[in-house]
Amino acid sequence: MIASSLATTAPNNTEPRGVAVNNNGRVLTTLPSSTMYAFDQAVGFEYDFSSSSSSSDLPQVLFGGVDIESKGMCAGPSGEFYIATGPVGTTLGGVSGSGALVRINASLTAVTGIATLSGAVVNSRDVATSPNGITLYYSVTNQNTVYRISESSLTN
Repeated sequence: MIASSLATTAPNNTEPRGVAVNNNGRVLTTLPSSTMYAFDQAVGFEYDFSSSSSSSDLPQVLFGGVDIESKGMCAGPSGEFYIATGPVGTTLGGVSGSGALVRINASLTAVTGIATLSGAVVNSRDVATSPNGITLYYSVTNQNTVYRISESSLTN
């Protein structure tokens, strides 16, 4: 086991999360918090950390613990990460946060972009990037659709 959560509140604590490793050896996933609401938080760490690693290499909750659900994610060719946030989404997208697509920089220090789709509940499930990183492919289960969007369309 590498990282786990103490959350016990159903139903979200039983759902699989996305996980991705970039070309710099950084790992990103989300885990449910152990608060009353058990929303997901982004967690990052180095791929080769060990119990004797410095505390900065151990798994860390990112971005002040802001809620970011994940159902699927990938790392792009420049090391950046993309998260399909599922129906719960993220408050980073405001009222359109359900199913948002979130971009995080390669060093896991900032959310650098977000794209949202219209709809009350958007069940995004996975994301993939083209080899050159210019195009993203984004699946949405409850719309039976795969969207192709320009990476540059993600807003800060």
